[in-house]
Amino acid sequence: MTAVERVALLLDSGQIDTAVAAAMPALSANIAAALGRGLDGEAGGMLVTHLALALARGRRGEPVQDLDPALLEAEAATHPRERRLAGQVLDAAARRLGPLDLPAAEAAMLALHLARVAAEAPPA
Repeated sequence: MTAVERVALLLDSGQIDTAVAAAMPALSANIAAALGRGLDGEAGGMLVTHLALALARGRRGEPVQDLDPALLEAEAATHPRERRLAGQVLDAAARRLGPLDLPAAEAAMLALHLARVAAEAPPA
């Protein structure tokens, strides 16, 4: 399933709104360009799904549960490039969508998804 198909499925199932769906192509393209890798594989698909759902939660102000912020931050710290990119992606999303109520643990989790894509996906 491609990144575009994933976003469409999330929109059709009501898990994300049209604003998040509209923001995802540019955000995904920026991520792919920064990593030098496509996002249509398994790791990229997980990243796209997580990002879209995180943005939807942030727009709704829903709390994130079952994330240990200290553990996530410690793991994300081992991937400084991806941690910076995660911050840039969330900043870009906030510029497109307005304020997002996301805890630091979300940025750390996004960084881990980015690191997985960087490590596993073939170059675009």
